[in-house]
Formats: sequence, C-alpha cells, structure tokens
Amino acid sequence: MERVFFLDDEDRALIARRRGEHMKPGFSLQMVTVRWLGVFLEDPLDVPVAVHPSSWGSLIRRG
Repeated sequence: MERVFFLDDEDRALIARRRGEHMKPGFSLQMVTVRWLGVFLEDPLDVPVAVHPSSWGSLIRRG
C-alpha cells in the first residue's frame, strides 16, 4: 500500500497546481484511489476504508 499511497515530487507538483488548499486533499485522494483501484469512483466520497480522511494532510505535506 505504501507504493500506491506514496506521493513523489512530481505528484506533489501536480497537486500544488490545484486552485486552492481546499482542492488539494480531494485531488490527492482521487489520485491515490485511482492508482489503487485502477478506476475513478462514481462518487468521489465513496473512498476505500483503508484511506482515512485524517491522513489527507500528510499525503500532501509528505517529503
């Protein structure tokens, strides 16, 4: 799971281009979810149980 949920410098640069801070966690979550599942969810709020909202900030600030 760490390989799927790890955000490298290129990922963080892509996330940084989102318009506002409020957009970055959701964009990050969609990015790692599509990597894990191989598809985008119909409902972006229907995230896998293994992805807990409390980890969103660390995904963006990691590194």
